[in-house]
Amino acid sequence: MMRLLNKTILAVAAFISISLSGFPVFADDSPAIVSDRGKAHEPEGVEDTSGDKRPVRQEYRLEIGRRFAFSQYMAPVTYSGLQYTLSGSWSKRLPFAPQRAMMSFDASVSLYPSLYNNRRTSSMFGIDIDFSWMMGAFWQLPHGFRIAVGGGPELEAGGLALLKNSNNPAAPNLAAALAADIAARWQGRLGRLPLAASLRLRSPLLGAFYMNGYGETYYEIYLGNHSGLVHCGWPGNRQKFDLRAQLELPIGRHGLAAGYHFLYNRARANNLTYRFLSHTFTLSLLIN
Repeated sequence: MMRLLNKTILAVAAFISISLSGFPVFADDSPAIVSDRGKAHEPEGVEDTSGDKRPVRQEYRLEIGRRFAFSQYMAPVTYSGLQYTLSGSWSKRLPFAPQRAMMSFDASVSLYPSLYNNRRTSSMFGIDIDFSWMMGAFWQLPHGFRIAVGGGPELEAGGLALLKNSNNPAAPNLAAALAADIAARWQGRLGRLPLAASLRLRSPLLGAFYMNGYGETYYEIYLGNHSGLVHCGWPGNRQKFDLRAQLELPIGRHGLAAGYHFLYNRARANNLTYRFLSHTFTLSLLIN
């Protein structure tokens, strides 16, 4: 009886083994097949269950640096001090042209709690919020290089506050524009270490911005003096250059990055100038 049971078990196991031998079985860590263009594909016979074929590339940054601010509406001198920024970027390839087009969202919140004049006899503080939605095309070049050109809307809101001023205690920074966006990227190896380097510049071309009149108080605006507050912005009266450069270290589907962020923003109307400049060092977490 025991011999018959053992023979039956062996026969069933052999039948199962023969039945499954016609189906390809791949382990979870089986290598993907890579085409000449560098795109990974699953081995033949395996269904792609990863879901989204256009993953969102996420980047979260912490920035620390120095800001220089000048507002003729409040004071005739430049104030400077430390700036702290939290920012993020989210990019994804577009469904109608995943090999050529992509879009990106960028957002940041900057806080500069103590800006001083040269003699440190007076201080102001401020905050700025920036948001942009860019769409564009990219081209893959030899040796791991890629360039991208695009554009889209951007919004910014914030301002400076100098509470010692009784009539002009704050200078708002409000603007909306259509901006151009250009970028270059290299991805490769330095020895056996995978690296990536990127450079990106964004600058508004046409939009609108807010600017008070000289000596105009908010009480006058409250009473109904609304003329001359909103102005058409173009490179002749509003210049903004948002430049980012960074070096990335991929770690699997994640990565770390360090870089430099330069921001120059200047608006002029009603014989007044609002200008700020910042240099910040950035540390980033990348999620692909």
